[in-house]
Amino acid sequence: MRRNWTQRLFSLLQGHTNQASALRVARHIRISHDRHGACVSHLEVLEPRALLSTAPIAPATNIIAVNVVNTNNGTAITLNDVTPRSVKAYDTFTVTDLPGVSFLNPNGGIVLDAAPGTAFRLPNGTQVVHYSIDATGPISVSMNLNPFGNTVNVIGPGFGIEPAFVTPKTLASLNVNFGGGTNNNGLSLTGLDANLVNVTNGGTSTVGVTVNQCFIGTLNDTTTGVNSSFATTSSNYTGPATITLGAGGVVGMYGSPDEVFVGQNGASHFENNLTINGQPRNKTTIYEATPLATSFVIDGKLTLNNVNVTTLKANLALPTVTDPNTSSLTPTINGTCDPGTVQLEVNVGGGIPYVVPTKGLRTWSLSLTLPLPANKVTVVTLTAFDKNGSSVSNTGTVTTRS
Repeated sequence: MRRNWTQRLFSLLQGHTNQASALRVARHIRISHDRHGACVSHLEVLEPRALLSTAPIAPATNIIAVNVVNTNNGTAITLNDVTPRSVKAYDTFTVTDLPGVSFLNPNGGIVLDAAPGTAFRLPNGTQVVHYSIDATGPISVSMNLNPFGNTVNVIGPGFGIEPAFVTPKTLASLNVNFGGGTNNNGLSLTGLDANLVNVTNGGTSTVGVTVNQCFIGTLNDTTTGVNSSFATTSSNYTGPATITLGAGGVVGMYGSPDEVFVGQNGASHFENNLTINGQPRNKTTIYEATPLATSFVIDGKLTLNNVNVTTLKANLALPTVTDPNTSSLTPTINGTCDPGTVQLEVNVGGGIPYVVPTKGLRTWSLSLTLPLPANKVTVVTLTAFDKNGSSVSNTGTVTTRS
């Protein structure tokens, strides 16, 4: 159930803000080209302040050591995997970047949540599965993880339309270094607003990076393990973006038709240069939605090295509309659609299209709110989108008579 800002603030004051509330904050998104991030300058070292941590827990299989350095200019958080190398198990945890609240903490903070089998070790030796950090300024987060596979989720507060007491906040930097070895790693970024995102790996480990509804300055993804991947959906990149993958790498450029706040028609928007590097013997493949406007938009220079491009066509049956041939000027119109259609746009007479949710349905229905002219045949354009943002279109008519 949607909560208003009073309820959200009460939740913050109670110390119970969790991953779910951070996701709800990220619902209302707008584009802002004001970048407020700053480098962390370690001038005066202050004591780290924790808003909330759980009671000590029994020893876990995987241990992430947490180090926090607060200064007057910002907060630097380092997460180092200290699990003995004899323990060959995955790390799984979530990092949530919270917005600031002016009269509570305008700088927001970071919340760490560990999945079963993983725990965070604090400087005093205590192990916890939930830990909250109160920031003193722009936040930088660095991770150095084990070589046996990791699953990391980073959830941002979004960059939404917020009341005056909520401070829009940008993560200064996010640096993730996956260990060597040959195991699989996953990094998911959702609703994140960051000046810099840097992802690297050692050895031949495979890394899958997904970016969804994020606002990122500079992006560097150098994950050269075999079959590593990078996928972006409805995200904005204001600085240069460089993606370097190993043999058989995959880059997914996907649109999200219901998230038109970014780019064009839900496309990811690269405002600067985009460089994608593959390997000569087994090239990287870019999969892009069609039409391309629903996939990605580039303002700068596109450079592709050892890369093939494959356009994903929507495998959907054409949508249809049944002409009601009616005397009503605001009729209800109906038609058919492919069950793989996640969204249908119905444009009546060339105006602003109506949006009809159709996921999993074979039929659709729409009651027109704007009156049509009498005694006229009006052209209706139907555009069906699949889960990748690829689309197919068809036309029909609506006849109104006196």
